[in-house]
Amino acid sequence: MNIFFVVGGEAVTPPLSGTILPGVTRASVLTLMAEMGIRAEERPVPIEEVLDAHAAGNLTEVFGVGTAATVAPVECIRYRERELRLAVEPQSSISAQVRERLEAIQTGRAPDSHGWLMRL
Repeated sequence: MNIFFVVGGEAVTPPLSGTILPGVTRASVLTLMAEMGIRAEERPVPIEEVLDAHAAGNLTEVFGVGTAATVAPVECIRYRERELRLAVEPQSSISAQVRERLEAIQTGRAPDSHGWLMRL
């Protein structure tokens, strides 16, 4: 599973590396966000940045993406003695919008302009 942080309206996710594996869902989410006009940046995300953004009220959303979960909001992050609680807004969140768009393509409710689906 990969993770996305929404800071100041922009999605940030760690770049692919030895510990961040390439995933179809991650790539699909990045593609859909670009199409939806949601800025997404791939760069290292230090925990200090996450803690600071939360403290400043700029961390509005965190979500995981992966094959089993598709797109799943994160409600709480625990780091050492700290606990970051995040509000999960079902319809207005970036994660909900991206999940809806991805599921619409997967179920045939929206056209697959990417060639992601295979008829069996």
